[in-house]
Formats: sequence, C-alpha cells, structure tokens
Amino acid sequence: MITAVLGLLTLLVIDRGDLGGLNAGHVLLIVAGSCALLMRRRAPVPTLAVVLVLSVVNQAAGSPLDVMLPAIEVAVYTVALRTGRRGAWATAALTAAWVAVTVLAFQSELPVNPQRLGAAAWIVAAAAVGDAVRSRRAVVAALRERAERAERTRAEEAARQVAEERVRISRDLHDIVAHQLTLIHAQAGVGVHLENAGVPRPDGLLEQIRDGAKVALQELRTTVGALSHGTEAGLAHQPMPGLSLLDDLTRSFKLAGLQVDVR
Repeated sequence: MITAVLGLLTLLVIDRGDLGGLNAGHVLLIVAGSCALLMRRRAPVPTLAVVLVLSVVNQAAGSPLDVMLPAIEVAVYTVALRTGRRGAWATAALTAAWVAVTVLAFQSELPVNPQRLGAAAWIVAAAAVGDAVRSRRAVVAALRERAERAERTRAEEAARQVAEERVRISRDLHDIVAHQLTLIHAQAGVGVHLENAGVPRPDGLLEQIRDGAKVALQELRTTVGALSHGTEAGLAHQPMPGLSLLDDLTRSFKLAGLQVDVR
C-alpha cells in the first residue's frame, strides 16, 4: 500500500509536468526506490541498503534528499518492525549518519533547509514507530499464546480428572457388586452340591440368591445410570463397604451354608 502511494505520487508529478528541477534520470531513480520497497517484507535490510544507495546516486546527480526521504523512512520502519529493539535503533542511527554524511557530501553548496536538517529526526521517528508496532504485536502474540496454553492446560486437567474419576468409579463398582456376586455364586454352589448329595437345601436359600441378585442389579443400575447422566459426584456420598459391614458379610456366607471363621 505504501509503495503504491509513493509510486502514484511520482506519476502525478510527472503527469503535471512539474518536476521541480528533476530530470528523467531523477524520476527513474525515485521510481526504482519505490519499486525496491516491494521486497521490504521479504528482505528488509537489503531493501534499505538499495534505497540508501539509490538516494546517494540521486543526490550525486543533483537531486535533493527530500525526494528519496519517504522511501528511506518506509525502509527503516520495516527493518525496525522485523528486527529487535537493538536492531531498530542501530538501523536508525546508521541510516541517520549515512543521510547526514551524504547531505554534507553532495549538498553542502545548497542553502540550509530546516526540513533537510530534520531528515535524521524523521528517520528516528520511523524506527520508533516500527519498534512500537513490533512490541505491540509481540505483546498481543504473547497474550494469545498464554491464553491458548491456559486453555490447553485446563483441557488436559479436565481430561485427567475424568480419567481419574472413571478409575475410581470402576473400582467402586467392583467393590460394590463383587460381594453380592460372590455371595450368589457361593449360595448357588451350595444349593447344587446339596441337590447332588440328595440333601434338602436350607430354607430361604433361593430367596437369598434372589435378594443378592436384586441388590447387585440395583447397585449396578445406580452406578451405570450415574455414569450415563454425568452425576458421578453423587456416588461419592454413598458409603463404601468397610470393616463395619464385616459381620453382615460373614453372616450372609453362613446363611449360604459355608463355614466362615473371622480372625
């Protein structure tokens, strides 16, 4: 965009025929400097070097620095934007010194012009603007990266918590259902053994198997339902089997006809 504006201004001056003492060679050098800016994003430092060389050639041909100053400022701005702070200010200092030397070398016979003397200030200003824009972009990029990293951390933490909760629930499910299934298996085994031996089975054995299966199914249904509806937290409030239920456990096995000793 900046290159197009500089080229358009050059074409307007040529079209009006008001060259201000510039000949065709000067105009070609100005156009060449504007065209060199097309490469400033890919090669900012070489572009600045080309523009500075063209400005020296233009001044040596009798053209004032003013006509090349906008291209120099754009090139300095781009270098400051693409490099670090030290590079930006080093570029500004070297370019300002270069411009001052070339002005003294080729335009010492011209009258003192405040605008020409302020060329160095404009170059420093271009570097300052480029450095400020670069710093702002760096801050925005850092904030965006921090936000993305925080989002990834939250997602990883949520996934870890879900995995831990699934392990806990599977362990709890095993502890809850395993007792009832073991008891059912023992009771059924006793019933089969007694039937094969021709011994009448104890009263209520089938009812105990039915009740145990009912409890196991109820516990399984409750746990699976909590997992399906995302209410795992409710399972944490249910008491887990502990030593306080040891007497009930041994009693249930004794009712099944098994010899159980607790030590």
